[in-house]
Amino acid sequence: FVSEKGLIKKQFDTPVRILQSFLKDISVSEIDETLAEFYRQFEQKIGNSQNEMKRDVNYVLCDFDSTAMADVIQLSNKIGEIDEKDWTSRQNELGKKLDNLISDTSSKIETTINQNYENLINQVTEFSEKDTLVRYYDSIDARINTPNISIEEKKNLTMQRNTLNWLRNGSAEVSKLAPG
Repeated sequence: FVSEKGLIKKQFDTPVRILQSFLKDISVSEIDETLAEFYRQFEQKIGNSQNEMKRDVNYVLCDFDSTAMADVIQLSNKIGEIDEKDWTSRQNELGKKLDNLISDTSSKIETTINQNYENLINQVTEFSEKDTLVRYYDSIDARINTPNISIEEKKNLTMQRNTLNWLRNGSAEVSKLAPG
């Protein structure tokens, strides 16, 4: 289910990759250590969210696996104990039960991914509203608007401001990359 939909990769890898491309552009310039720290914090939140989501989905899949296997083993233990007609009937019932279990598991995985995604959005929103992030953005803006700034420094600061904008608007950016 997860690999077919590609939800994990789309939902959590893409924001990190986009942000990393911003930082590659900045890395050729003088990158401010404060901006690099903001980036590390942001990337850590996305990475942690991805790990939590994988853990939660694996839990749902393990639950599915143990339930399905228990039912299959229970039926297989009946081989030789029941007649063929009863065996076929129970096998068909098990097939229907497993189909329902697969459907329920798919729904649980989707719910788990959505809950983890909402948690990520909340964390990123909280991060983007940090006073230090807002003050730092304002300081870059002020430096860009100073009259005696070189073209190269203005270019570097503008690139840093763009990256910082991406961090400040992180929840909106992550939302754009969300599934469905």
